[in-house]
Amino acid sequence: MALSSSKYPHPIYMDFNFNYIPKLDEYTVDGWKIIMNGLLKNNGVIGYIDGSIEPPPDGNPDYAEWKEIDNTVRDLIISAIGDDFLKKNSCLITTPKTAKDLIPLTTRVMYTGSNKAEMRSHYLPYLPLHKAAVKGDMKTLDEILKKNPNAVRALVTGASETALMVASPIEGNQEFLKKLISLMSPEDLAMQDSFGQTALSGAILAGDVDVMKLMVEKNPDLPHIRDMYNLIPLFIAPYSCDNDAVVRYLLDVTNESYLRDPQTALLVAGLIYGGFFDLCFELLDGFPFLAVTPLEILTLMHSAFLSGTKLNSWQSFIYSHLPEEELKNYSGIGFGDVENPREEIVKVPEVKRMQEFKRKHAQALVLLKRTCYLLAQLPGKVARDIIGSPLETAAANGNVEVVEEILTTFPNAIYLQNRSGRGVFHIAIANRRAKVFNLIYQTTNLRRRALQVLDNSQNTALHLAAHLAGETENEAGLNLRSTGPAVIFNETHEQLAKEGEQWMKDRANSGLIVATLIATIVFTSAITIPGGNNSNTGLPVFSQRPAFVVFAVSDALALFMSVSSILLFLGILTARYAIEDFLYSLPKRLMLALITLFVSIMCMMIAFTAILYLVFGDEKRWVLGLVSSLAAMPLLLFALLQFKPLLDIITSTYWLQIFKKQGDNILF
Repeated sequence: MALSSSKYPHPIYMDFNFNYIPKLDEYTVDGWKIIMNGLLKNNGVIGYIDGSIEPPPDGNPDYAEWKEIDNTVRDLIISAIGDDFLKKNSCLITTPKTAKDLIPLTTRVMYTGSNKAEMRSHYLPYLPLHKAAVKGDMKTLDEILKKNPNAVRALVTGASETALMVASPIEGNQEFLKKLISLMSPEDLAMQDSFGQTALSGAILAGDVDVMKLMVEKNPDLPHIRDMYNLIPLFIAPYSCDNDAVVRYLLDVTNESYLRDPQTALLVAGLIYGGFFDLCFELLDGFPFLAVTPLEILTLMHSAFLSGTKLNSWQSFIYSHLPEEELKNYSGIGFGDVENPREEIVKVPEVKRMQEFKRKHAQALVLLKRTCYLLAQLPGKVARDIIGSPLETAAANGNVEVVEEILTTFPNAIYLQNRSGRGVFHIAIANRRAKVFNLIYQTTNLRRRALQVLDNSQNTALHLAAHLAGETENEAGLNLRSTGPAVIFNETHEQLAKEGEQWMKDRANSGLIVATLIATIVFTSAITIPGGNNSNTGLPVFSQRPAFVVFAVSDALALFMSVSSILLFLGILTARYAIEDFLYSLPKRLMLALITLFVSIMCMMIAFTAILYLVFGDEKRWVLGLVSSLAAMPLLLFALLQFKPLLDIITSTYWLQIFKKQGDNILF
C-alpha cells in the first residue's frame, strides 16, 4: 500500500529505536504515558488514540486500510511495555481490539489494589540515596552501595529518575557522579526518566563537560537518545546552558546523520538565541541547507545588532571608541580562535560589557553575511521566496542590518512587495523606521522609482507618511488616491493636534502663574528699598555697597524676564493652533517662555541672596556661602524638572536630523 495515497496518517518514524523508551511497569506508568503521548503525536497518529480518527464502518473499502494502520499503532504501544509486566497482565494483548482501547486499559491494570500499594512503598527505601545524590554525600553513597550494589540503577523518584539523574544537574557533584558512572553499565546510563531524558541531560544543564565525556565514553549512543519530544540532547543544549563548550562537545560526538533531521532548525535557533554565533557559523559550513533558519531568527532577534541595542550617551561613546573585532570575511571560517578568545582590553565592568556587546554584534553580522551568501547560491526564485518574509519583518521592526545585507546580496529585493503591494521602503515609512528608510541614501537614482510605486490601495510613500504612526494596514489603506497626502495628514492628526493643544495650554497656564508671581515679588522689592533711604540725600542707605548693586541689577532682570515670559505664555494661550503651527511657531514660543522663566527665577534668587547678605550678613562670607547654597536648590529643582522636556523640544525642532546617509556601502 503506497503511503502517499493513504487516506489515514501512518507512523512517521517506523525505524524509531524503542529500546531506549522507558518500559511500562508498576513504577513508570505516569512518565510512560507522557512519553508515549508525545511519541504518538510526533508520529502523527495520536488521532487513533484520542478518537479523532474514527474507523469507517465494517465492510467499507477503507476499513482494511484503517485497521492495518491501527494495528501498527497498537503494536508500537505494546512493544513499549515491559516483558514482565505483560506476562502478569496478558489481558493487555488479548482484550483491546484497537489502539484506542489499549491506553485506558494499561491505566486500569496499573492502579489495581496491590500494584497501587506497591508503588507507594517502592521509593521509600531509596530516600537516603536520593538525599545523598542531592548533597553529593559520598559516605552515604558508599554505605548504600555496599549493602545493595543494584541501587545504582534503582528509580529513586516518582519521575523514574535514578540517583545519577538526580545528581547530574547539581554543580560540584563530580566525585559523586564519577563513582556512579563507574558502577553503571552502558544500559544503565541509557535509562530514561518520565520525560525521556537520560542523565546526560542533567550534565548538560550543569554545564559539566568532564562528566558528559565520562558518560559518552561508556555509552557512545547517549547523544542519540531522543526524549519524549523526539529531541536528541544536542537540540536542547543551547536552551539549557550558556556554556559553549557543552554545545561544541555535543556537536563533536553526535552523528552527522542526526543533523540532517528537520528538527535541526531548533538547534540553529537555540544557538542564535543563546549567542553561540560562532558555533552556528561552523554548523552552516557543514550543512548549508540550514541557512534559512538563521536569517529568520536574526530578523526577529533585533538585539543581536547595534540598531536593536539601547545605549545611553556614555555607553555609545565607549562603544564607538572600542577597536573593531578582528573577524574574517564571511566566505571563510570567520571567528578566529574561539578556544582562546582575545583577552579583554581593560577590566572596567562597563567597558567589558560594551566590548562583549561589540563582539556579539560583530559575530551576528558575520553570521548574517554568511547566511545571505549561502542563500545567494540558490536558484533565483527559491532565494526570492525565502528572503521575502524576513525582509518585510526586518523593515517593519527596524532591523537595519538585516535589511541592508539582504539588499546588498539581492539588489532586486528592493522590488519585492508584500500582500499590500508595499516595498521595503514603504514598509519602513508606514512603521516609522527612519534608519531603514535612510538606506535609500545608499542607492542610485533608482530611489525615485522605488518611492513612486503605488501599493494596492493606491498609496504613495507620501500617503503612508501622512498617516498617523501605528495605524493598521486597513486604517492606512483607504485612500484610493481620492485625497492628497496633506489632507490625509490633517485628518489623521486631528486628534493628536487637539491633545497637543491641551498640553501646550496646560504648560502655558502653569508657567503664566509662576511668572506672574515672580513679576509681582520683584516689582514690590524694587519699590520697597531694603534699608530705606537717606533722609538727607534721598538715596538708598546701602547704595554704596557692592551687594546692593547686585540686588538692583538682578531684581531688574528678574522683572524684565518674568514679564517677557508672561507675554510668551499669553502668546501660546491665544495662538490659533493650526497644524502647521506645531512645526516651529508654538515650539519656539514655549522654548523662549521656559528659558525666560528660568532666568527670572535665577535672577530673583540672586537678588534675594544679595539682600539677605546685605541686611543680615554683617560682611561675613560664610553667610553668603550658606544663603547662596540654599538659593541654588530651587534652580536645580527647576532644571531637573524642565531641562529634559526643553531639550526634547529644541532638538526635535531645530537639531534633530533623522534623515541622513548612514554608510558608504552602495546597495544597488
